[in-house]
Amino acid sequence: VTSFSSPLVASMSACLWQVFRDRSNMEIFGAVQRSAEFFNNPNDSVGYGIPAFWQAFLLLRGSQQSGQEDALEIWPNPSAGPVNLLVNAVDACVLTASVYDASGKLVWESKAFQEFGGAALLHADPPLSPGCYLVRVREGDSEIGVQRLVRMAP
Repeated sequence: VTSFSSPLVASMSACLWQVFRDRSNMEIFGAVQRSAEFFNNPNDSVGYGIPAFWQAFLLLRGSQQSGQEDALEIWPNPSAGPVNLLVNAVDACVLTASVYDASGKLVWESKAFQEFGGAALLHADPPLSPGCYLVRVREGDSEIGVQRLVRMAP
C-alpha cells in the first residue's frame, strides 16, 4: 500500500518552483513546511501536517515584496476563529505580534522566531470577544506593520 500524498506534495511543490524559478529547492521546501497546519507544533503521528500551498505561495511572494506597504497581511478578516499573519521580515529575527482593543489596551501577545529572512506565516488564535482590534507586529523595537482585525461571534 502506498500513499498518494507524496506525489501530490511533490507535484504542487514543482508548480511552486515553476512560479518562483529563481528560488532554491530549500526555499521552496521551507515555504511548504512553514505553511503546514502543525508547523509550530509538529508531532510524531502527522509531522508538520497538511501543507497549504496557497499560503506557501504567499510566503514566497511576500519575500519578493519585502519592504513594500504590505509588510503585514491578515486573513481571514473578519474572523470568528484563528487567523493567519503573513509578515515580511528582512532577516532572521524574533517577531512580536500584539493585539490591542479599541481603548488601546494590550489584550494578547505572542512571540515567534523567524528562522529565515523573507516572509513568516504566524497562526494565531487569540481569545477575543467580538469587536475591532489592532494587530501590531514588531521586530525588536522596529514596527513591521499594523492592521485592523474584526472579530465576529462564532
